[in-house]
Amino acid sequence: MNTKLIKFGRRGCAPCAELDQALTAANIEHIAMDVEETPSAAAQYGIMSVPVIVHHGQKIIGGERCIAYVRSLAGAK
Repeated sequence: MNTKLIKFGRRGCAPCAELDQALTAANIEHIAMDVEETPSAAAQYGIMSVPVIVHHGQKIIGGERCIAYVRSLAGAK
């Protein structure tokens, strides 16, 4: 299953780096958005903190929740 999602993060964010590792390990195709480089995209989705995943219109907020979500997607492959 090819799962595309949007990951919002920023440089220097430790939970964002952990999420990047989880996405790579799970081989999940995604679009990475840096909230500092693309503030308009972050505003469009109402992103107030990072990391956040947007997938099928659902927002998953917070490092641990995002990583758990990625792992659940990896299990569905």
